[in-house]
Amino acid sequence: MKVLILLTNDLRIDSRVKRIAKTLSLSNCEVIVLAKRSEFEADFQKIDGYTVKRIIGPVFKKKKKKSDKLEKTWFLKPFFTLKKKLDQYKLKINSSGIKFEKIRPFDYENLYKINEIEEETFIQEVNEQNKIFKEEGLKLNPDLVYCNDLDTLIAGVEIKNKINSKLIYDAHEIFNEQFTNKSKKWKGYFYNLEKSLINFADEIITVNESIGKELMKRYKIKAYTVLANCVNYEQYKKIEHKKIKQILYHGRFEANRGIEELIIAMRYINNARLILRGEGLIKEKLKKIIKDYKLNQKVFFKDLVKSDLVVKEASKFDLGVIAYTPNCLNNYLCSPNKMFEYIMAGLCVCSSDLPELRNYIVNNQIGEVFDPYKPKDIAEKLNKVLNNEDILNKYKNNARKLAMEKLNWEI
Repeated sequence: MKVLILLTNDLRIDSRVKRIAKTLSLSNCEVIVLAKRSEFEADFQKIDGYTVKRIIGPVFKKKKKKSDKLEKTWFLKPFFTLKKKLDQYKLKINSSGIKFEKIRPFDYENLYKINEIEEETFIQEVNEQNKIFKEEGLKLNPDLVYCNDLDTLIAGVEIKNKINSKLIYDAHEIFNEQFTNKSKKWKGYFYNLEKSLINFADEIITVNESIGKELMKRYKIKAYTVLANCVNYEQYKKIEHKKIKQILYHGRFEANRGIEELIIAMRYINNARLILRGEGLIKEKLKKIIKDYKLNQKVFFKDLVKSDLVVKEASKFDLGVIAYTPNCLNNYLCSPNKMFEYIMAGLCVCSSDLPELRNYIVNNQIGEVFDPYKPKDIAEKLNKVLNNEDILNKYKNNARKLAMEKLNWEI
């Protein structure tokens, strides 16, 4: 069987789609993933028995690996220091002459405000990407099309109707409820799009029961299958931190993930360090909060690691945090990848008190839940665990047992 998987990211850190593609290829399927181009990956790759073709988005020129050896050379340091200062300015030429103008800092306050031009551009991009997916998909003549999220479903339905292939729709999110900064027009467009396409799918898959029930309520679908974001079974020797406990947040640095409140909560937590592993639009804002609250000795940044190393690196910590705020329906019903990664790594998990997160954490006694809007409540729940070795070890052991017996991809 030939399986075509459609995806609008570059696959680099999409562990769910990687697991699905690998599993299908191990089942003797010929698997082709059509994805977005990346400046970090080749346009064509063979990975774990499946093929990746990156065909949408801009073409990137190959970059040579940048070395920082020159920057560290003692006699060149003044040059690089001057360059960094000059990078903060841009050259402006007009009738008055030539002058340097300081680049305005990133506008965090307006980052998540409604922008109708950007909304229209996004809708156009989705339509253009689906045209490319359709054209390439028809050339490949697949037996099954596997659509990841609504922004690939137009092409999936058109390919199905043209060559009578089977169609799976994997709804990772409630697509039109992902953002608070979208207009009613934008939300209505994607609601109606999903309503018109979803029942063409032969199988509907989603990440948890709450989202499945919401899709059923909205679109009168007959059935859905839950495929949780469980990770592959892995086992690592745990590192015990007797004096300074290690707290981990890994993932994107974005608004409404509660990272700001988590950082402020560290004011009330002693004998522990918070490591923020990732990248994102609000990183500079987070740095400012750390500086303003004088938390430089408590909160640290680390770079993202490759998806196949996430669990191994997480296993070096004591406690994993998910502090999403319920600012939209999608966040309210979330069960993100990082929760399953923390569980597989054998961490105590502390999270926002949201339905799916509470279900996993409280019912399985693997951690505590808190009010993500209140730094003092976050600190109180984390201190309860960090200051009691027996409770911490109980939660960590329960998490590991849960990963071994129930929450792993192999099961």
